Amino acid sequence: MTKLVFILLSSLSFIASAEDFTECWYVPKDKDAEVHEPHCLTLNTATGDALVSKRVTDSLAYDNDKLASIRTGDGFLWLNSEGRGRQVLTYDNGPDYFAEGLARSRQNGKVGYFDRSLKMVVSPQYDFGFPFNSGLAIVCNVCVEQSDGEHKMLVGGKWGAIDRQGVVVHAIRYTSDEIRRLVKD
Repeated sequence: MTKLVFILLSSLSFIASAEDFTECWYVPKDKDAEVHEPHCLTLNTATGDALVSKRVTDSLAYDNDKLASIRTGDGFLWLNSEGRGRQVLTYDNGPDYFAEGLARSRQNGKVGYFDRSLKMVVSPQYDFGFPFNSGLAIVCNVCVEQSDGEHKMLVGGKWGAIDRQGVVVHAIRYTSDEIRRLVKD
């Protein structure tokens, strides 16, 4: 009974009228071209969680982890076959990839990391974070994104490194050059 009440209460946060739905684009499992769906999902911008319509969920091709990606006007989401999704950073014109089992998500302007079950493992608390490499992710606070034309780069701020559980391994106090040298060694 408790589980049923929890499921019901957690589902209530996604009850929405047609005006509350966000459009999306996706490639169905039986087609080669992207399809537009005007009433695709509801999105909780505070948590980055999404609930995707059954029609879209049922038509997607899923990977071995039962995940698929869709595109919205604001970026990409990874979602499971139950229609639950999580916003993800855009990387190279697509959804961020899972590096060492974790992908990046931005919520309320902060970057965190989630696993293939879409569970947040490292809560969003950094202005930016790179993908994990050799067990560490370089992160920064008070860094600023600047455009150099086609690409963007991060400047300034304080930099450090975290492990896959979110434990700070190198304090958030270095310059970007210093942390890269420290992590490389």
